[in-house]
Amino acid sequence: MGWPLRAGRNLPPHPDDVREGLREAAERRSLARRDEQDALLDIGDWLVAAQEIDVSGDLTFSEAIRVAGVSRRTAYALVRQRVSPAPSAPSVAGDTQA
Repeated sequence: MGWPLRAGRNLPPHPDDVREGLREAAERRSLARRDEQDALLDIGDWLVAAQEIDVSGDLTFSEAIRVAGVSRRTAYALVRQRVSPAPSAPSVAGDTQA
């Protein structure tokens, strides 16, 4: 996204515009993180279910991991978290706010 046009000319944005743009982007990022965490919890629940039916041979745990689009390491971390949740559930997403 480029700088907005002011008075018909491509001038640097006003500091207030920059502040507002940053606030809006930070809010979208925050919502995206919450959505990602919710999705990871759902994936964890579904992976636990996949482990329970893996013995039937209709859906292997490896296939469930592949369909979920997560790494094997993340899959097992999510399952451990869902089976025995810690008091403060650790994040499996790697990005942290600077």
